[in-house]
Amino acid sequence: MNSRIVKSREELEAWLTKQLRSYPDCENCSIYGVNGLQQPDLTGCNWSEGVFINYSNANKGYVNTKVSEVVMGARQLFNIS
Repeated sequence: MNSRIVKSREELEAWLTKQLRSYPDCENCSIYGVNGLQQPDLTGCNWSEGVFINYSNANKGYVNTKVSEVVMGARQLFNIS
């Protein structure tokens, strides 16, 4: 049973960016370029963890860690329409 909330790509990107910006030093960063999968993965998620990141002069290693946390959490919560 798939109980994920369905969002448009734009809505999901806005949600991901908002979550990322809640971390210190990520206030000006953003996440974009969410891509759908042809078929949902084994967990039922229908979008890829591969996203694009605007680092806005922040430390890339730190931001990548936070993006990973945000995206992995979101893949359990959301699907795209």
